[in-house]
Amino acid sequence: MSGQTVSLQGSTLPCSTDQERCAAAAQAVDYRGDVTLKLTSGEQATGYVFNVTDGPAPALEMFPTGSSEARTTPLANVTEIVFSGVDPAAGKSWQAWLDKVAAAEADGKIAELYPDEG
Repeated sequence: MSGQTVSLQGSTLPCSTDQERCAAAAQAVDYRGDVTLKLTSGEQATGYVFNVTDGPAPALEMFPTGSSEARTTPLANVTEIVFSGVDPAAGKSWQAWLDKVAAAEADGKIAELYPDEG
C-alpha cells in the first residue's frame, strides 16, 4: 500500500503493558478524530487526545466530547484505546493531494485548485 495512509478508525489497541500503552498513546495523539479510553475503573472517556505528558507518571490530555475543559488521565489507568471517532483526514494524505493536482492539471482544471492565481 505504497503512498497510502491506513486509518486507525474503528481499531482497538490493547494497553496491557507499558510498551503497549506508550505505543497506543502516541497513535492516539496523532489521530485526528475522537478516541475512547477504557480505564481500569471500568469508566470510559471519549474525546480528542492532544498530548501525552512526559515524566515518571505519563498521562493523556484530552478534550472530552462536548466539553471545552481538558481532562488528564494517567496512562497507567488506560486498558484500551478505541479509535471510535471519524478521522476527518482519512485518505487526505499529501500523496492524495498531489494525485488530485496532477489529475486537475491533466484535465486543464488547474484554476479550480488555485483560484487566486492566473
